[in-house]
Amino acid sequence: MMKKRIHQVPLYPRKIGVVVCDKKEDFNIDTIAEIDEHINAHAMRGRHGKASCFFVVLNPDNFGKWITIGTLAHEAYHIAMYIGYDLGIDTREEEPYAYLITWVLNTMIADLKIMVPEKVHLLGLA
Repeated sequence: MMKKRIHQVPLYPRKIGVVVCDKKEDFNIDTIAEIDEHINAHAMRGRHGKASCFFVVLNPDNFGKWITIGTLAHEAYHIAMYIGYDLGIDTREEEPYAYLITWVLNTMIADLKIMVPEKVHLLGLA
Protein backbone atom coordinates (compact mmCIF):
# COMPACT_ATOMS: atom_id res chain seq x y z
CA MET A 1 0.00 0.00 0.00
CA MET A 2 1.25 3.46 -0.85
CA LYS A 3 -0.63 6.74 -0.60
CA LYS A 4 0.80 10.14 -1.47
CA ARG A 5 -0.37 13.75 -1.23
CA ILE A 6 1.56 16.71 -2.68
CA HIS A 7 1.29 20.28 -1.36
CA GLN A 8 2.55 23.69 -2.41
CA VAL A 9 4.32 25.35 0.51
CA PRO A 10 2.70 28.72 1.28
CA LEU A 11 4.96 31.75 0.73
CA TYR A 12 7.81 29.66 -0.68
CA PRO A 13 8.18 28.22 -4.20
CA ARG A 14 8.58 24.61 -3.04
CA LYS A 15 6.43 21.49 -2.74
CA ILE A 16 6.27 18.75 -0.14
CA GLY A 17 4.89 15.27 -0.42
CA VAL A 18 3.53 13.19 2.43
CA VAL A 19 3.81 9.47 1.65
CA VAL A 20 2.39 6.59 3.66
CA CYS A 21 3.61 3.10 2.77
CA ASP A 22 3.85 -0.35 4.33
CA LYS A 23 7.20 -1.38 2.97
CA LYS A 24 10.19 -0.08 1.10
CA GLU A 25 9.11 -1.64 -2.19
CA ASP A 26 5.89 0.40 -2.15
CA PHE A 27 7.81 3.66 -2.36
CA ASN A 28 9.42 3.30 -5.77
CA ILE A 29 9.76 6.90 -6.87
CA ASP A 30 12.77 6.94 -9.20
CA THR A 31 14.69 9.78 -7.57
CA ILE A 32 14.84 8.22 -4.12
CA ALA A 33 18.29 6.69 -3.89
CA GLU A 34 18.00 4.66 -0.72
CA ILE A 35 15.47 3.94 1.97
CA ASP A 36 16.16 2.09 5.19
CA GLU A 37 14.84 -1.47 5.21
CA HIS A 38 12.55 -0.72 8.17
CA ILE A 39 10.98 2.66 7.45
CA ASN A 40 9.46 4.45 10.40
CA ALA A 41 9.73 8.03 9.18
CA HIS A 42 12.16 9.61 6.79
CA ALA A 43 12.55 13.03 5.14
CA MET A 44 14.26 13.34 1.78
CA ARG A 45 14.52 15.27 -1.46
CA GLY A 46 12.88 13.77 -4.52
CA ARG A 47 10.88 14.72 -7.60
CA HIS A 48 7.21 14.98 -8.37
CA GLY A 49 6.96 14.98 -12.13
CA LYS A 50 9.62 17.44 -13.26
CA ALA A 51 9.52 19.51 -10.08
CA SER A 52 11.80 19.17 -7.07
CA CYS A 53 9.86 18.05 -4.01
CA PHE A 54 10.67 17.22 -0.39
CA PHE A 55 9.09 14.00 0.87
CA VAL A 56 8.21 12.64 4.29
CA VAL A 57 7.76 8.87 4.17
CA LEU A 58 5.80 7.28 7.01
CA ASN A 59 4.98 3.67 7.90
CA PRO A 60 1.58 3.55 9.64
CA ASP A 61 2.25 0.09 11.09
CA ASN A 62 4.73 1.73 13.44
CA PHE A 63 2.27 4.32 14.81
CA GLY A 64 2.22 4.16 18.57
CA LYS A 65 5.48 2.20 18.61
CA TRP A 66 8.11 4.25 16.82
CA ILE A 67 6.20 7.06 15.13
CA THR A 68 5.00 9.66 17.60
CA ILE A 69 4.13 13.34 17.43
CA GLY A 70 7.77 13.92 18.36
CA THR A 71 8.89 11.87 15.35
CA LEU A 72 6.58 13.86 13.06
CA ALA A 73 7.99 17.11 14.50
CA HIS A 74 11.51 15.79 13.94
CA GLU A 75 10.75 15.09 10.26
CA ALA A 76 9.00 18.47 9.91
CA TYR A 77 12.22 20.09 11.14
CA HIS A 78 14.23 18.29 8.43
CA ILE A 79 11.81 19.36 5.70
CA ALA A 80 11.86 22.98 6.92
CA MET A 81 15.65 22.99 6.94
CA TYR A 82 15.83 21.46 3.44
CA ILE A 83 13.51 24.16 2.13
CA GLY A 84 15.45 26.88 3.95
CA TYR A 85 18.81 25.69 2.63
CA ASP A 86 17.35 25.38 -0.85
CA LEU A 87 16.09 28.97 -0.76
CA GLY A 88 19.08 30.44 1.09
CA ILE A 89 17.13 31.40 4.22
CA ASP A 90 19.55 32.35 6.98
CA THR A 91 19.40 29.68 9.69
CA ARG A 92 19.79 32.41 12.34
CA GLU A 93 16.36 33.73 11.33
CA GLU A 94 14.07 31.73 13.60
CA GLU A 95 10.63 32.86 12.39
CA PRO A 96 10.74 31.41 8.85
CA TYR A 97 11.76 28.04 10.26
CA ALA A 98 9.20 28.12 13.07
CA TYR A 99 6.51 28.89 10.47
CA LEU A 100 7.68 26.11 8.13
CA ILE A 101 7.94 23.49 10.89
CA THR A 102 4.42 24.30 12.09
CA TRP A 103 3.00 24.20 8.57
CA VAL A 104 4.73 20.92 7.66
CA LEU A 105 3.68 19.24 10.93
CA ASN A 106 0.06 20.37 10.55
CA THR A 107 0.07 19.21 6.91
CA MET A 108 1.41 15.77 7.86
CA ILE A 109 -1.25 15.36 10.56
CA ALA A 110 -4.06 16.48 8.21
CA ASP A 111 -2.83 14.07 5.52
CA LEU A 112 -2.60 11.18 7.95
CA LYS A 113 -6.21 11.80 9.03
CA ILE A 114 -7.22 11.46 5.36
CA MET A 115 -4.89 8.63 4.29
CA VAL A 116 -4.96 6.33 7.33
CA PRO A 117 -7.88 7.44 9.51
CA GLU A 118 -8.08 4.00 11.14
CA LYS A 119 -4.55 4.38 12.57
CA VAL A 120 -4.36 8.06 13.51
CA HIS A 121 -5.73 7.37 17.00
CA LEU A 122 -2.46 5.51 17.71
CA LEU A 123 -0.68 8.87 17.57
CA GLY A 124 -2.96 10.22 20.29
CA LEU A 125 -4.74 12.54 17.84
CA ALA A 126 -8.47 13.12 18.01
